[in-house]
Amino acid sequence: MGCYEYNKGDHAAALRHFVAANEIQSEFLEADDEDLISNKNWMLQLLSKMGQWQIAIDAVDLTLADLTSRGPGLVKSSGCLGLLEERARIKLEEGNFEEAEAGARSASRQMMTQDGVSEVHKLDAKRTLARAISFQGEPEQAESLFGQVLSRRNQVWGMDHIDTLKSVLDLAQCLSDQGRYDEASRQFETACAGLERFPDQEKLRAQRARKQWEQSVAISKNCGLVRMKRELQASWWRNKLQIVGSPHATLDQAQSYGGLRALWRPVLLFLVSLATISMLLNVSLHGNGEIPRMGEWMHD
Repeated sequence: MGCYEYNKGDHAAALRHFVAANEIQSEFLEADDEDLISNKNWMLQLLSKMGQWQIAIDAVDLTLADLTSRGPGLVKSSGCLGLLEERARIKLEEGNFEEAEAGARSASRQMMTQDGVSEVHKLDAKRTLARAISFQGEPEQAESLFGQVLSRRNQVWGMDHIDTLKSVLDLAQCLSDQGRYDEASRQFETACAGLERFPDQEKLRAQRARKQWEQSVAISKNCGLVRMKRELQASWWRNKLQIVGSPHATLDQAQSYGGLRALWRPVLLFLVSLATISMLLNVSLHGNGEIPRMGEWMHD
């Protein structure tokens, strides 16, 4: 029931069902049981989507502390390592990218050295790591990780699986961040066409992603044109001013020189005005209405 309401977008109702299920499951399931931890993951995702990041983080920390107190081996189970990944993902949603990267990297490293860890958790951790890196302005490094996740998901579940299509969407955004719009567009169309076949929330996700994509590309291309215009202006100033010893001056340097170059007219007008005022004052001080000769100015 909770999953149904989640897919319908009724997060508050879904959360109530998962909380109730968690209370029932806690009575007869072991603390590290996969079903119980999976239910907790749903609760955490809902809290995160509702913007309750700190509550979600506290819930993860309390769960991990409880598992640690029951035995050091419990925190190395597949489900518990999945909670570590979920914690990193919540940090990502919160906007704390550095902590998200550190958490995802740690979770991924532990998953690789631990037997029996779910493939889902491994790929989720790698995806969270890639997103954290990408959000910190390193799309080239993130592209490799996104590609690995996509390749593995396609291999395990096929291209029509919802998680595989989400990976295609991740890769499209990463390519777009690098200005590779043609490549990104092909990936994006593949992802959206696939996601739009799913009902309810995923269809809405695809439609929303398509709209955001179009806006993102338009903004990115416009920013690129603005940057190109500024670079051309800088190049013009470099050639016009012939900056000695600095043929590769930066845009800011070139514009600084350009700004100084643009000041010469008002400065010249100011000096001419100052000279005129000075001359008139000298005429007034002599009192005879005649303009004094240069020699007289010099000996006053």
